[in-house]
Amino acid sequence: MYPITSRFNDFEPFRTIPHKGIDFAMQNGTQLKAIVERKIQIVDYGNLLAGKTVIVQSSDGMKFIYGHLSEFNVKSGDYVKQGDLIGLSGNTGNVFGSGGGYHLDFSVKNEHGQFIDPAPYIEFIQNMNNPQYMSSLLAESVKSASESAFSLGNIMQQFNESLSNFDFGSFGQFTANIISIILQILPF
Repeated sequence: MYPITSRFNDFEPFRTIPHKGIDFAMQNGTQLKAIVERKIQIVDYGNLLAGKTVIVQSSDGMKFIYGHLSEFNVKSGDYVKQGDLIGLSGNTGNVFGSGGGYHLDFSVKNEHGQFIDPAPYIEFIQNMNNPQYMSSLLAESVKSASESAFSLGNIMQQFNESLSNFDFGSFGQFTANIISIILQILPF
């Protein structure tokens, strides 16, 4: 487990504004994993702010921000899957703390660009280097995807049956047959 050294909205003496993330103390070079499957953005603030930073933007517009990295393992524009290595923890940027201040500053912005409390994601960060936890996330994703595909398949089958039973007349029946054929070849 990575000790939490600062929480969302904490106002330590060295801050001029409340903290917009959660700090996890980590050894230098701890592997950091992508929380969602999406495109990567890299920002390097140098010796300021969060230093070397990786941003993963989810499909719903949320941004997951990893700050103070020692090293990037991705570049802007790369597409990552959940659990892919994106970088290593470090102490780049404006850092305070004992032992070199090595940590991960993890922040989240909602779809409107506002910082929100990242507490719901603590479990992922704490377990991102736990193979059993990551395997269970993958298994959940596969199960969810197969359930969605099964449901969509049932819907398409019902739609196809409804079209077959509907009386369109001669032109309508031709149209229904074409639609039925198309629905059978689509990769659902």
